[in-house]
Amino acid sequence: MIATPRRVHEITESMLLRATQQKKRSGEKEEELFVRVTHLQLMNKRIGRIGSSLLKVDNLRVLYLQENMIEKIEGVDHLKSLTHLYLQHNKISVIENLPASLVKLFLDDNCIDRVDGLEGLYKLKELSLASQRLDNRLVLTPACFTSFEHGLAMLNLSGNALTDTSEILGFTALEKLFMGRNDLTLADAKNLVSQFGLLEEVDFQGCHICRERSYLRSIIEVSSSRLRKLDGKPVQPFHRKQLQSIRDNNQKVQDYRRRSFEREQHLREATLEGQMEGVGRGGGGFDATEEFSTTRFERGMQLQNLSIHGVPEPLSPRSPREVGSLPGPDLRRKYA
Repeated sequence: MIATPRRVHEITESMLLRATQQKKRSGEKEEELFVRVTHLQLMNKRIGRIGSSLLKVDNLRVLYLQENMIEKIEGVDHLKSLTHLYLQHNKISVIENLPASLVKLFLDDNCIDRVDGLEGLYKLKELSLASQRLDNRLVLTPACFTSFEHGLAMLNLSGNALTDTSEILGFTALEKLFMGRNDLTLADAKNLVSQFGLLEEVDFQGCHICRERSYLRSIIEVSSSRLRKLDGKPVQPFHRKQLQSIRDNNQKVQDYRRRSFEREQHLREATLEGQMEGVGRGGGGFDATEEFSTTRFERGMQLQNLSIHGVPEPLSPRSPREVGSLPGPDLRRKYA
């Protein structure tokens, strides 16, 4: 049996009337009602074409068009009051015909292969382009970001197989960044987090770097004190204090061992000098090299292998406290 293709629609006036919460007043004409409309909910209506019906709603501010079958953005560039546009889960392949008044633009789960057509969106604060249905990686064009790179507060590029993050380093006002399910290295992730001083939330869930032992510690160490959420989980102030305590203890151990090594070197040199002086005076002397190798050297090796009294051992890369969790007993429970 041959499947019947789903019928697609164009936006009509009757659809507009059903898509608004504004009710028609007594004796009011439809044109007068459309002037009062600020929100339209046209989700999942099998809309294939936006058409020209939106010309009637000049004061529209929020437009929900997600989960339709739209292939082209049209009929919205004249909406000078439009601030929120939701076009997730459609078939859009090109970003175009957008009004300059937009503050939020959501284009997740479309077929966009190149991020372009965003020039002139000076008021844009939130941009979401997650999970484009592509065979290759999403291509970013930094030139189209210049108009809003100092004002954008939220960016979602998850699920686009990105490997290069240099194109988004210009967003100086970012507070929320979602980069999960991309092909990033730990160095890329650390560079991103360290560049954005206003970052409050960052998400790398689904990236292979999340399986690295030092992932959480490395990200928190390079982040600013404003970071409050990592991969959907809270980052508390005591997390940073415990990480700082670990770094301080590791530094103490390294300093102690360096000083011990320097003392052993000095003693060895002094012993060899004494042996040479004894030989020069014609004395039999003793084999200081043998004595050092069997006493001082072994004691130095034992010192390196034993715990130093009062100073804990530095955490190794395979320490359980660094395997998939933040430091501290409470964090193991939260991040297990």
